Amino acid sequence: MKNLATFALALALSATVSLPFTSSLTDSIGVAMADTMGAKILGSGSFKGADAGHKGGGIAKLVQSKDGKVTLDLSNFKSTNGPDLKVYLVKTDKIMSASDVTGNQFLSLGALQSPEGDQSYTLPEGVNPAEFGSVVIFCQQYSVLFSAASLDAEM
Repeated sequence: MKNLATFALALALSATVSLPFTSSLTDSIGVAMADTMGAKILGSGSFKGADAGHKGGGIAKLVQSKDGKVTLDLSNFKSTNGPDLKVYLVKTDKIMSASDVTGNQFLSLGALQSPEGDQSYTLPEGVNPAEFGSVVIFCQQYSVLFSAASLDAEM
């Protein structure tokens, strides 16, 4: 009888302690899944460095949320650091040199937030993401290509 009472008390305590954590964890997972369920990947590609001195890696994705907002999301991103680095969307998917960037129409999404890590950039309203074939990391001050990712359209 004493063992049964001890077991019941232990069971009650563990349910009280773990229930809020389990519920909170389940709620967090549900919110994360809901956030990604309505999103659509419009294009993606892998970064490649421009040359031996300008390296890059990671994944670029153009993502459209359920409300229509489009972002450029960089994941597992890493780039050689440099001055005045900008993130550009370029109309061509063939980026081999700086002249491939400057010789084409491009859209600046602003300064590179960090030379490494996950980051996100919002495209201005009215911009058609399907018009762009590449994402580049570009030194605006010296017109130097650091890395590029060709964007393949998602099916």
